Amino acid sequence: MMTETQAEYTKSGGDKAKVWDTIQKEFKCCGVSNYTEWKPQFENSTTQVVPASCCKSTSNCNGTEADINADKIYKEGCLTKFETFVKDNVFIIGGVGIGLAFVQIIGILFAFCLARALRKEYEVV
Repeated sequence: MMTETQAEYTKSGGDKAKVWDTIQKEFKCCGVSNYTEWKPQFENSTTQVVPASCCKSTSNCNGTEADINADKIYKEGCLTKFETFVKDNVFIIGGVGIGLAFVQIIGILFAFCLARALRKEYEVV
């Protein structure tokens, strides 16, 4: 899925491009596996070979071949960075999931109590 949206980066220029830019800036990465995956998307560009969001700093970096050679871009892929993020935060993610499940169960119990109270009230009348 990441590779499919990556292929549409330069075509859409909309939401998918914004998502990729945000991911690459937040996780400090470039591409799915590495930065070289961006080259086919920028075939029509005369200078740019990766998105500017791959740059380590926004000053004097436009995602050109010179920026790659000068080590101004992130070269590690986003998939490995995301996997590391999930592994590091698995207990937090699991805790949130269990907490939401607990809230759902409490809601179901309250619904049963309400239904039972309504049934008793209906029988009295």
